[in-house]
Amino acid sequence: MQLNKKLLSSAIITLLVLSVVAVAVPAFAADSTKIALYIPATVPSVLHPGNAAVGAKVEVVGAALAANPFNTVNVYWDTISASNLIGTVGALVDGSFMVNVTIPSAVNGAVHNIVVSDGVAPNVGLPFTVDASLSAGRPPVRVLPGDPVTLTGHGFGGIKTVTITMIAPNGTTTVPVTATITTNSTGSFTAVITIPTTLTPVDFSLTAWTVRATDSSVVPVVEDTSVFLEYYVNVTPISGPTGITVTIAGRIPPNKDYSVNFGSAVGVFSGTSSATGVFSGTYTITGPIIIGGSYDATVFWDAATESRTAIPAFTGTASPTITAISSSSGVSGAVITISGTGFSIGASITLKLGATVVNSTALDSRFALTPWTGTFTNLQFTVPAIAPGTYILEIVDQYGATTGNAYTFIVTPAPATIIALRGTSYYQGDTLSFNIFTTETSLGTITVTVNDPAGATWWTTAAWTLPATPVKRVMYQAQLINDNPITLPADAPLGSWNWTVTYTPVSTAVLTKATGLFTVAASTMQTVIDRLDEIEDVITTTEGDIIAVVNTKSGQIVADISALDGKITSIDGDLVTISTSIGDVQTSVSALDLDAMGVSIASIEDDVATIKTDLGTVKTSVSALDVTVTALSGDVATVSTTLGTLEGTVTSIDGKVATIDTSVGTLQADISDIPSKIDMTPVWIAVVLSLIAAIAACFAVVTIRQKIAG
Repeated sequence: MQLNKKLLSSAIITLLVLSVVAVAVPAFAADSTKIALYIPATVPSVLHPGNAAVGAKVEVVGAALAANPFNTVNVYWDTISASNLIGTVGALVDGSFMVNVTIPSAVNGAVHNIVVSDGVAPNVGLPFTVDASLSAGRPPVRVLPGDPVTLTGHGFGGIKTVTITMIAPNGTTTVPVTATITTNSTGSFTAVITIPTTLTPVDFSLTAWTVRATDSSVVPVVEDTSVFLEYYVNVTPISGPTGITVTIAGRIPPNKDYSVNFGSAVGVFSGTSSATGVFSGTYTITGPIIIGGSYDATVFWDAATESRTAIPAFTGTASPTITAISSSSGVSGAVITISGTGFSIGASITLKLGATVVNSTALDSRFALTPWTGTFTNLQFTVPAIAPGTYILEIVDQYGATTGNAYTFIVTPAPATIIALRGTSYYQGDTLSFNIFTTETSLGTITVTVNDPAGATWWTTAAWTLPATPVKRVMYQAQLINDNPITLPADAPLGSWNWTVTYTPVSTAVLTKATGLFTVAASTMQTVIDRLDEIEDVITTTEGDIIAVVNTKSGQIVADISALDGKITSIDGDLVTISTSIGDVQTSVSALDLDAMGVSIASIEDDVATIKTDLGTVKTSVSALDVTVTALSGDVATVSTTLGTLEGTVTSIDGKVATIDTSVGTLQADISDIPSKIDMTPVWIAVVLSLIAAIAACFAVVTIRQKIAG
């Protein structure tokens, strides 16, 4: 607050605005904490010290320059502490402010202070006196001797004994009430008393009696309220929609035949009152109700010459509705906040998901009873552990007012997150990778740390994120640290390593850790052999060695083909198949050094070629060797195959196909693309001689036949 004393005095004079007009709010027998006292702020001329009852609304006003502009003004009860804060407001540009505060429970007699502070000393303390208050419920309270009445008192002495006395309408006759009542430390109490049965006025016709509470202070605190001794009828609840069941009960003269009407419904139930005049019954409202309409509940006796009507009358309302819900779906364990209106007044309520009760007045004291407005605000329930699916969300009060099946709630499967290293043991040189999968919307930033057996950190990253796709998985190719995979070096320490993955799932917003162990062992020849996967390729080095490129589960290695017991099993054109101890591999002839391999065509018989190599002998068809005549000179032909060239003598030509004798056998080849440079005389001589021999044979046959015929 400002330090200027003149300004401070002005602020003190103008700070309190009080109006001492108290309105009693009713209490329910089951929950007397419903009582509150309201004092509307009206004439801004009341100077401190002020006074009001517990629960009163007090408007604290600061004139211009009463506070530093734009500072936060806090209002405290008695002392400055977080637990005593009763109001907060921001000062305006001119330093003025206004804030409503509620007088908390406090004892009578002591001088209290409303302390105002804007964070700049000195603070302003406004003396305040708490008035005593007493309530027996919502007036008019109508009772008969022997009836229970709930009294609620505030502003009495702390930890004091309270005596209750009833005073007759004449103001002089007093009747003590038997009750044991002690106030709490702040001077409040709630107690149920019984109207003495010794009260016997001549006529029970709205006769007002005073109920007085007096505490045991040195200077006693005395406060009064009143009740009326009268035959009566009450309807419970006093408002609601079609379909609820109301209870109509009260007291009339003893042993009287009675009948009860509700609105235009005549004789909803009847009977005979008890020896103490008690009657009670229920009625389910089946017909349509006018919203806001008033319906009298009336009891008749003495042949309908006497009657009493409930005060207040029953009021029709619309069916209950849910006015707000924090979410229409959630996983088991999620806390949902909900508000509703249109329920019966002073009723306990129950929330259900399908057939499962998820909260109720009986289970949770925060639900209490519905107030006079028939509403509840920001109550909570926890989604139960039931199967995921869509359920009817129903709220029903004790009188049957219900939201029915108008609302649904979806119980969703709990998000699942799987984080694990793909292996439990690795060898030096292996690459690590993780399975990271979730049904969460997000895991936040995923941090991965890998430590060796000594606890030294080898890798750490905060760069792994989930893709923006329905499938939330960190793929292997995304699992890089500084753009490199997590690969164990060749000299990685042996033993037990550990890994840690931290993340923050959106469903809980709680930092979560997944951890695990794995071992690192040294590679041996046997482990390499055990982990061979497939041979990818075969190459010939410049030294003539045949090398196999082998894929393993740990990466690629190269090995001499002879060490793998390599054997050539087939040759087809330019494709060579080699069998090894770890599987077959195919490669091109052009990739091999044929001389180094000792490859040669050993023989040709019909269309089968026998081929010798350092990797064994193999047979294949001549046609599979891609035989082509590349040159003709005289009757000498040069023949190309995938395994090298041959030379031979052309012995015959049939169309474009020449038969050629070579040192390894006879083969046939197409010569259509080869210019003819061959001396075919020997060939044609042989052909002609063959023809002559054939003709001579024919003539011989004809001559023999002629002789036989002749």
